[in-house]
Amino acid sequence: MNNTPTEIVFGSALCPPTIAHKAIVNALQKIEKIQKIRVVPSGPRYDKVYSIRNDVRRKLIEIFVEEFDDPRVVVDFTFFDSNTQTTSLGIDKYYREQTGKSPFQVFGADVITSMEKWPNSPEDREYLLESMPKIFLRRSGVELNLEWRGNYQLLDTVIPKASSTAVREQERLDLLTIKVRVAYQRLVLDQNL
Repeated sequence: MNNTPTEIVFGSALCPPTIAHKAIVNALQKIEKIQKIRVVPSGPRYDKVYSIRNDVRRKLIEIFVEEFDDPRVVVDFTFFDSNTQTTSLGIDKYYREQTGKSPFQVFGADVITSMEKWPNSPEDREYLLESMPKIFLRRSGVELNLEWRGNYQLLDTVIPKASSTAVREQERLDLLTIKVRVAYQRLVLDQNL
C-alpha cells in the first residue's frame, strides 16, 4: 500500500458483528505502521433499521472489540450514541476536527458504483469521490474498477461471506465469533429479542 495509513476508521452497523467484520479488522491490523483502528458502529442511518436493541448491540460490539486484545483496536460509540444520521462524510468531518486530518475509511468494493449516487451536495460528492481517503476491500463477485479516480487504496484480502442479516433472520450462529456467539445466544435468542 502506498501512503500507508496510520489511523483507520472501520464504520459499520455491526448488527451483530460477524466473522467477516473480524476478518476485516485482522487484515487492517497487518498494515505496516498502523497505529489505531477505530471500530465505529453507526447510529441512525437512512439505509438501516436496527433489529437488535441498542443496549444489546452495544454489548455485542464491546465483546467483539475486546476479542482482538490489541490496544490499537478501539471502539468509538460517538455516532452510535448520536441522534444525527451517520454518514461517511460526517465521520470524516468529525475525525478531521478531532485529529486535524481525515482518517482512511474502509468500504467494500461493492459501494464504488453507488457512491456517486449518495445524497450529497455536488461539493460534498466531489470531496467524497476525489479527496476523502478510502480503503476498498474486494468482495466476491464484484468487479473492482481500478481506473476509478480518487484517493483510495485497495486491501487485497479474502473476506468470508458472513451477513449480519443471515445471523438475525436465519439464526446462522456459525457466522459469529465464539464470544459474540455466546453473548448473542444469551442476550438475543434466550430473551426472544
